[in-house]
Parts: sequence; C-alpha cells; structure tokens
Amino acid sequence: MKKLALFNLFLISITSSCGGDDVIDALGLSCINLVSDIVTAEENYDNDPSVVNCRAFKSAIEAFMAEGCSESEDYSDELAMLEDCSS
Repeated sequence: MKKLALFNLFLISITSSCGGDDVIDALGLSCINLVSDIVTAEENYDNDPSVVNCRAFKSAIEAFMAEGCSESEDYSDELAMLEDCSS
C-alpha cells in the first residue's frame, strides 16, 4: 500500500519540475486528485482500521478504477484485501 504514497509523491515531483500544466493535462487532473484521495484514505485506514475508514479507502480505489486512470490495475490487490470491510 505504500506504493500509493510513493506514486503521489512522484506525481507531485513531475508536475513541479517538468512543466506543471502540461504534465497535469497529460496525466489527467481528475486521476491526480483521485490518487490523492486514495493516499489520504490509506493513511486514515492505516492509523485507524475501522469499518468506516476501510469503506472510505475501498471507495477511493473504486472511484480511481472507474475513472479509467492508467494505473488502475495496480490497485486490484488492495481492493481485494478491502473486499470485506465489516471485519
């Protein structure tokens, strides 16, 4: 799951060092925002693995995958792990 945080840092470094808006347009601003949502939800879940945080983390990943972002296949393992948020 830590790869999500690393990916978010990677996006931030690219956009700040390689032309900003051009990179954001190429990656898709909505996908960048969705990755940020995943990272935040992951941090919340890591700090408090409650049912509410599990569902929020799962929803963030599902939203990212539904958007068709290029890295969607990388999160199928995390999504499978979060399949049952009731326990």
